[in-house]
Amino acid sequence: MDTTGAIPDKATDEKTLWNPTRKRTEFSAPNGWGDFANVDLAPEDQWSYHAVAAAIRAHSLLRSFPEVDPKRIGVTGISMGSTRAWWIMALDDRPRAAVCVACMTRYEELIRAGMLKAHGIYYFVPGLLKHFDTEAIYSLVAPRPMLMLSGDEDYNAPPDGVETLERKIAPVYRLYGKPEAFRSVLYKNTGHEYLPEMRTEMIEWFRRALPI
Repeated sequence: MDTTGAIPDKATDEKTLWNPTRKRTEFSAPNGWGDFANVDLAPEDQWSYHAVAAAIRAHSLLRSFPEVDPKRIGVTGISMGSTRAWWIMALDDRPRAAVCVACMTRYEELIRAGMLKAHGIYYFVPGLLKHFDTEAIYSLVAPRPMLMLSGDEDYNAPPDGVETLERKIAPVYRLYGKPEAFRSVLYKNTGHEYLPEMRTEMIEWFRRALPI
């Protein structure tokens, strides 16, 4: 899945990560991850739109295979993969569980910390804060199981934002009578990383949420 939005060009791709001469495909995002100059472009020209839409289409393909149990499909990722995971869960009610590692981000706290620069335009939906912050997105996942694993030294997702999201999301799960289906762990002395114990937590969470 090429979420950078262009047809690979072997002749020039080896010279640069984002090749501006690549030809954009009909259904893809712009070439590269974009920048804040793209903020006023139409949704179909935003990287974030395509990153989520492509994964949802891939999910539709995956669950169409006879050897796949559609009731046992979950979503996980770290960093941008984590962000894409919670957006997928919010917009597609078919995945049954999620584990999101790093990037449990609330934008108001990110702005206060002066860390918008930690992300490119790929991380944001233009105009979102005119309506709500990310707790409204996370809450759409309920009551499906969601585990969030974060580091208290991760500048991409300030810990005060993580704690605010915990306070706002947990009551939504309680409303559904499923408080145990939401868990957030904030690891001490941990940055933007995937610890071995996080992987253990991820495996155990999916084992419980997607039993054989």
